[in-house]
This record gives sequence, structure tokens and C-alpha cells, in this order.
Amino acid sequence: MTQDLITGIWSTTNKPNIASWSTDDATVKGFGVYNNKGTGRLYLDKNKNGILDKKDKVIGSIKFTEQATDKNNVGYGTFVANLQSKSGSFLNPSGIELAVALLTDLSYF
Repeated sequence: MTQDLITGIWSTTNKPNIASWSTDDATVKGFGVYNNKGTGRLYLDKNKNGILDKKDKVIGSIKFTEQATDKNNVGYGTFVANLQSKSGSFLNPSGIELAVALLTDLSYF
């Protein structure tokens, strides 16, 4: 039986416009790659090498909220994804939603 709610952590990386994330049980890891327009894609680190490369698979998209423009709100935090609704949220340590995720491929969860 699969879980309906997935939780984990995220943090920015030393590469511009890339953040990494992993589930609490550490079985699923990936990357969020975003642009300056406030949108991006979520990738599964399919080969689990910790590097975004051509083998990684797109599993969803993200859109930043207005709160993400406040530079005090970025850097790291938690995320929660609801597999029933195929949606999720990336939160800062204060619980402020910085980005909304739409998941298109749930087969890895």
C-alpha cells in the first residue's frame, strides 16, 4: 500500500537556480530547476548520483508564490506532497509556502 502523503526536506545548491530535495525515508531524491520567471521543473535523480544529468526524469513542475521573492524566505525547508491530488508545497522553516508543485509522474513514490 502506498502512502498518500510524502514529506521531506529541500535546500538550495551551490549551482544557480537548482535546489535539491529528498523524502524523509530517503528513497526518493531529486532536483528542482527553476528560472527567473518563477516557474520550473522537478526531476527525479533516477541514477542517484547527486548530480542533475540527462538520465534524470521530469516528474512535475513548480510555480513560485509571491512570498518567494522575499530573499529572507529562501534557502532550505520542508516539503509535503499529496499523491491523491498530485500537488505539493515547498515551505521555508517558518512554514511559509514558497512554491507549489504539480506532480505528473507518481510511479517512483
